[in-house]
Amino acid sequence: MIVIYYYLLPILSCIILLYCLYRKYKIKAYVPKGRNFESLLVGHRGSRGFPDIPENSLISFKYSIERGAQAIELDCRLTKDGHVVVIHDDNVKRLTTSETGSISEMTLDDVKKLSYRDCTDTCVRIPTLHEVMSLVKSYNVKLFIEIKCIDIGSAASIAKKVCDLVAEYDAYSWACIIAFNPLV
Repeated sequence: MIVIYYYLLPILSCIILLYCLYRKYKIKAYVPKGRNFESLLVGHRGSRGFPDIPENSLISFKYSIERGAQAIELDCRLTKDGHVVVIHDDNVKRLTTSETGSISEMTLDDVKKLSYRDCTDTCVRIPTLHEVMSLVKSYNVKLFIEIKCIDIGSAASIAKKVCDLVAEYDAYSWACIIAFNPLV
């Protein structure tokens, strides 16, 4: 009998606590009155997590769009020679066959020589934002461009270059710029 209480009491306590919290706070999504909440299927880094499809690559974005994504989210960084490339991490070790290297210390030519890790197609390369916008423009999808930067000097530079690309593609109605870094 003691064994039953030993296991049952903590379980019942958790259930009662969760019930009380639910009743008190009634957690709900907030939607302003008079507004319709519409969902949006977003391909995070394209098709992140699928085997043989590297995140933030052109094939990843195309794969996601062809399977119904209404928007694409990507991350971009600035190379040493001032090109905006689409990659989440500054260090290339996690995604490429290179053991070391920082995007901010590489030229575009250096970046284009890198091969993705765990990708059967060796021709797949880290794209520029220009290449991605060219692809996305041909589809009727939204684009969420997250700016990543490591210092105040690169923050202003990458922000200007991304804004220039949005203007070049007249993407004001389908592109949204995001930055979690307050320097941007």
